[in-house]
Amino acid sequence: MYVGDSHPYVQAVNQLAQLWVDRVREDLSKMEYLTRCIKEGLRLHCPVPFVQRKITKELKIDDVTFPAGTSFTIHIYNLHHNPRVWNEPMKYDPDRFCAANIKTKDSFAFVPFSAGPRYRIELDKDHTVKRKIAGVMQAENGIKIKLHKREHSKSLI
Repeated sequence: MYVGDSHPYVQAVNQLAQLWVDRVREDLSKMEYLTRCIKEGLRLHCPVPFVQRKITKELKIDDVTFPAGTSFTIHIYNLHHNPRVWNEPMKYDPDRFCAANIKTKDSFAFVPFSAGPRYRIELDKDHTVKRKIAGVMQAENGIKIKLHKREHSKSLI
């Protein structure tokens, strides 16, 4: 990311890539079967097998009450391979994600990258990065970044 912000050539390539991405994004929305194939691949081989979350307020599930501050581990891999959620869960079947089948699924049945707010990373342009020679190249004074909360998007399914 830093290189892209500091070298004009890379900036030019990034601009061209963005034009291409905008065009491809337009075309990708028309490629329904490809989208289903990608989602089914992510379901079978989820890149984030589990996540941990800490609740901020008391939560009651059935007859059990969990106090604020309780941590939960959510096993996404197990969810994506649960036969109560997915018929023949080990089988590759992109048609699971066709419109008719998705209507029958809970919106959290497929969460390949977890769920919740997303953030956009931006370099702090007011910070100058200085190189430090060491066994591994590193920034002498760190690389400052800013996180921006993304707008909520549609369900991942």
